[in-house]
Amino acid sequence: DFGSSPLFVRTDRAKFIDYGRNTWILDANFIFRNPKARTSIEIFLKPLSTSIWLITGVFALSSVLILKLVTTYERKQFKYNVETTWSLSSLYTLGAFCQQGAPTTPHLLCGRITTITILLLSVIIYQFYSASIVSHLLMKPTTVIRNLRELLASTLKVGCEDILYNRDYFQHTPDQVAKDLYYRKILGKGNVSNFLPPEIGLHLVELGDYAFHAEIATAYPIIEATFSHKAICELREIQLFPTQPMHANYPKHSPFRDMLDTCLQRIGEFGILYRERRHWHPRKPECIQSSESVTFNVGIDEFYPVLVVYLIGVSISLILLTIEKQTGKKTMVIKRKKPKKSAIIIPFVN
Repeated sequence: DFGSSPLFVRTDRAKFIDYGRNTWILDANFIFRNPKARTSIEIFLKPLSTSIWLITGVFALSSVLILKLVTTYERKQFKYNVETTWSLSSLYTLGAFCQQGAPTTPHLLCGRITTITILLLSVIIYQFYSASIVSHLLMKPTTVIRNLRELLASTLKVGCEDILYNRDYFQHTPDQVAKDLYYRKILGKGNVSNFLPPEIGLHLVELGDYAFHAEIATAYPIIEATFSHKAICELREIQLFPTQPMHANYPKHSPFRDMLDTCLQRIGEFGILYRERRHWHPRKPECIQSSESVTFNVGIDEFYPVLVVYLIGVSISLILLTIEKQTGKKTMVIKRKKPKKSAIIIPFVN
């Protein structure tokens, strides 16, 4: 004679159902931890502007040139037995910017002034550079996903609470973005469904890089009970569909419609419906701002460019070592094949 669960108002049901008073409001959102806007490569490039990088590069090249000239002049003028190659001057300058000690100290005043200038500049740049990276890790990231289209274009994995109206929505919605999101991310490869229980889906949200669609009346208690304060502060929400009012429902031409609808109206006028909504619709978990800056972790996403640079350097070193080894062998063979005419060849010596 009447339905105890409220329903959405839909035209295809109008032939069979009479709708009554609004009794519930469905509010369901995609919930995810806000990803950082910058990629890890940008973290290491953005601390200094392009003009500062160019000025620093010009200054470093001029320092290499001056050190090369100074060391060459010292070796010729004072007969110092020091290396004067371009590679040593470049390594000296790079070491100063990386806060490393100098292998040698110039004896001339111009060389020492150049060295002091390089060290002072490196300290200043190092302070600005390191402080910018640390502040990036500490600051609250900007919201980079604000709608379904941006969620679709993001790298986040997507799942939905396994309830009937979610599956029904994706089958009947005219929204093309929602359909693309369903077929490309929710349905998954190999027809694997990402409709999950809310406990599992929200656990994936806490781990990061995952967006889960659930009714907030279900999600908020789980979040408040299981999420850390830092994770709660990073949560963001976007709507799949607008907030939907849900209504009492009765069979077509039911004799109980007017009576039950009048009762529901009286319950609403006395505030009982409002009280029930407040009871079953929990408050949003609060973000404790002080917890955001207590600790932070540097993950592999921020650290992997350093590993890439390390691997590139090791690879280049091994390649050069192989080339130098082969070149050295050829030089030894050539020397053995062309001995001096006046020299006496002694086995195992020449």
